[in-house]
Amino acid sequence: MKNVSLTYIALGLLISFVSLGGLRAGATPIEDDKGGFPDELFHFARSLQSSMVIAESMTISTPDLDANSLMKFSTRVDNICELGYEDRLACPEFFETRVHNLIPAGSGAIRGSGVYLMHGLIQLLLPEISVQSRLIFGRVFAICIGVALIYVVYSLANLLFNDSRLAIASAALVGLMPSVSNIISAVSTEGPALLAVGLVLLAAANIAIRGYSLSRLLGLIFGLVACLFTK
Repeated sequence: MKNVSLTYIALGLLISFVSLGGLRAGATPIEDDKGGFPDELFHFARSLQSSMVIAESMTISTPDLDANSLMKFSTRVDNICELGYEDRLACPEFFETRVHNLIPAGSGAIRGSGVYLMHGLIQLLLPEISVQSRLIFGRVFAICIGVALIYVVYSLANLLFNDSRLAIASAALVGLMPSVSNIISAVSTEGPALLAVGLVLLAAANIAIRGYSLSRLLGLIFGLVACLFTK
């Protein structure tokens, strides 16, 4: 009976987290001057750029991402290239002033590239829809990252305290924290970075408590690499 009640509590926590994140994702406007998530358009444009790079690298047909429509929602830049999406026709002068490469503009060679790659793959799999719908799908994927974060926090707390009730309480404190919920509900590098740090802490705790093993060392390395490619 005790395990059943804890299961219901955990399920309630999951539903609460997803509901709160869904409300934020659906209610928050896209426009950056009307309360939109800070820098979300920059991250999203770079994700669309990654979709283009993936399509070119795999020599498949280039999807119609409707990226130029993002300019309707941004008041902080003059052209789509400044958001990180390369379009020679839309901004030829900007395009010619930098060396053409396969890295979304402004993200650096490594930092953020893993996040943009994940979102880029998701966008590549979507049908031809409006850029607003694509951004909403990006927010939904970000919430899925948050669900994974909640599970990692629960696993870490359960490992440290050996108590399912404390583990659920720890996951609730993190998942329902307003700042975390806000980060997880938007296309950004912060949410995946939190997950990456959680994976590092979980792997390190596993090694400290249960000893070294190849799988645990690989888990620690994976977490460190994830940190490097997220934030």
